Amino acid sequence: MGERELAGMLDRISYRGPDDRGTYLDRHFALGNLLLAIVDIGNGRQPLVREFRGETYVAVFNGEIYNYLDLRRELIDQGVEFSTNCDTEVALAAFAVWGESAASRFDGQWALAVWAVNRRRLFLTRDPFGIKPLFYHHQGDFIAFASEPKAILTLPNVPKRPDLDALREYFLHGFAFAAGYSLNHRSFYEGIRSLPPGSFLFWTSDSSPKITRYFHYPLAAQMSGQELHDTARLLEGAVRRSTEASMMGDAPIGVALSGGLDSSVITAIAARVSAERGKSPLLASCITYRSQNRNEDEDHARLLSQWLGPGSPVHLIFSVMEVDSYLVDLDSMIHHFDEPHWEIKQLAMFNNYRALKANGAKVVLTGEGADELFFGYYHQFPGFKNPVIRSTDDFRGVWKARIPDALRLLANTEAGHLEALQEEAIARFYQSVASDGANPDRCMQCWYLATFLHWLLIDNDRCSMAFSLEGRFPFLNRAVYEMAFRIPPSAQVGSDHGHEKLVLRNAFKNALPEQIWRRRRKAPLPSPLKLAFHHPIRDALRAEVDRAPADVWEILDRSGVNTMLEAYSARITDLQRKGLMDDGGDELTRYLRLDEPWSVRTPHAFGLLTFFRWWKLNFA
Repeated sequence: MGERELAGMLDRISYRGPDDRGTYLDRHFALGNLLLAIVDIGNGRQPLVREFRGETYVAVFNGEIYNYLDLRRELIDQGVEFSTNCDTEVALAAFAVWGESAASRFDGQWALAVWAVNRRRLFLTRDPFGIKPLFYHHQGDFIAFASEPKAILTLPNVPKRPDLDALREYFLHGFAFAAGYSLNHRSFYEGIRSLPPGSFLFWTSDSSPKITRYFHYPLAAQMSGQELHDTARLLEGAVRRSTEASMMGDAPIGVALSGGLDSSVITAIAARVSAERGKSPLLASCITYRSQNRNEDEDHARLLSQWLGPGSPVHLIFSVMEVDSYLVDLDSMIHHFDEPHWEIKQLAMFNNYRALKANGAKVVLTGEGADELFFGYYHQFPGFKNPVIRSTDDFRGVWKARIPDALRLLANTEAGHLEALQEEAIARFYQSVASDGANPDRCMQCWYLATFLHWLLIDNDRCSMAFSLEGRFPFLNRAVYEMAFRIPPSAQVGSDHGHEKLVLRNAFKNALPEQIWRRRRKAPLPSPLKLAFHHPIRDALRAEVDRAPADVWEILDRSGVNTMLEAYSARITDLQRKGLMDDGGDELTRYLRLDEPWSVRTPHAFGLLTFFRWWKLNFA
């Protein structure tokens, strides 16, 4: 690969790093970097070339290592000399000194590539939860990698074809759980893989990539006795330190604030830290829907801002969604995602990051990860309740009942094929944890960390980077997730909905209004309640079905799609007839129990709509 091809890859995703670009080329390898300057601005140019102990290394790095100063001191003690204060140089030196064990020492979010020039050996690694993306294509003695598939697809020797198993998984998961996605080692393009979270990859030109998982959920240690009694206090300290660490750097910081428990915790801490650093007020943006009778996120965001007051001031802005322009960002969002999408809520997320960028943020803190770590879905999601799943056989059985619903939409697909994909997912993300002796609640927690959270992190990365912003996730830093795994699931949940995340609520009851820490119940992101917001989805889907290219019907079953579209249209009409113009959207977006009969909702229609648009953007 030459300089022209490398430049084409960088051009394709230039929004991910508009502050600087750099390249490295030798006879065997080419590396390029787009820089979003946050730490040690002016001195973090990449690719970074350094010599250690007779070997020349070249690195490109995306993300932040929050404990890089501690690692830097360790490396200095081992004789390493540094020329910058940036975490990229620390990450490179750590790999040079400690090899593959370096990644397990990092606390943060990253995708790192290191090319050992003398040995012609490539090393790639991602953070434990996959906050930062990393895709690769391997063919013979050639390998290419990038933060997004679209960059790899600019190369002339990489064919652009849909990954049919990824598309089948998309519908298989979407008809059973809260969202549709493909497993975390696939992209939606044939031949382009995603390096799984918590893994590293070694490659040389005379061998296939070797992937090893370095991170495993810390399931063994459990709190007991006095430590369990002090859990709330210990957790409060861990989250506070993690949030402060996530505010590292020299760039302006904002917060995505929903007014729910998780984002309110992060906002309260960040507002105090900003005040202490003399950088008040803290920018916070909240999603709201125009002309909707109820906007609970807006109400609670205002409540928090007022409650924090002048001591920890917040500059609260609103990302406003309008009916007439509700789908205006649809194609742009799909372009950035490189995949179809299941949830209408992410249109609001996309707009929220735009608002944060327009108001000066470069780094955005979010509360993502708290629900998965502290059992925020316990009374809503399948597995814990709705229904209870206590074994691999239970899981297989209740999910298998949804396969006919997905199958009706798919052409040229047998039930056995979907069952095999289901079995792969269960084996990877449920059975593997069960085999380690985890109890059923812990198994389901790990399932949602590996699937649902992975999907949410993709959304946050693509929506933030579309506007050259870096999203950060204090709940996913090491001290917090390690503590979460030590808290028994039984200590996290109460007897009914609204009593999830008990330890987290108790930890911050003195830092938040009671209406938020005790009473607030909400979904991860607000969906529009007003029925008028769902009309454009119905109308756009009908238009896409009518003008779909012929090759789409090799993937989808035309009759099944039309049947679902008519059922969705009939549901909207029925809700209108019942006078639910202001609240009917709630019924159209609620989560389905796995043990109740399937019925069409807006996510199903939106999942189809984005599939059609993704197909046209890529293959028409």
